[in-house]
Amino acid sequence: MGEAHVVKQGKVLFKLREGGHFGELSLLNDLKTSARAIAGDLGCTTQVLLPEDYEALRQRFPDLQPSLELLVEERLRLTRWLMGAGLSEMGAQTAA
Repeated sequence: MGEAHVVKQGKVLFKLREGGHFGELSLLNDLKTSARAIAGDLGCTTQVLLPEDYEALRQRFPDLQPSLELLVEERLRLTRWLMGAGLSEMGAQTAA
């Protein structure tokens, strides 16, 4: 239970609730994480999916990787928007 905020350079990108996940880019591309999750006020419980466990799941469920790749593309677009002009545009709209 609980929630966490996925944060990059001090900006909240999105909230994670029960069943949520992040770190797909790192998992798929063997990269260091580009964001971090910070537990909300009520805390949260986490689990880790190691690369070798992901590989076993990928072998068992072939549709898993394409689904994660689509999710990564979507989250990268959102992150670019939030980290770039989109955040200032959103602030301008909110202030209006």
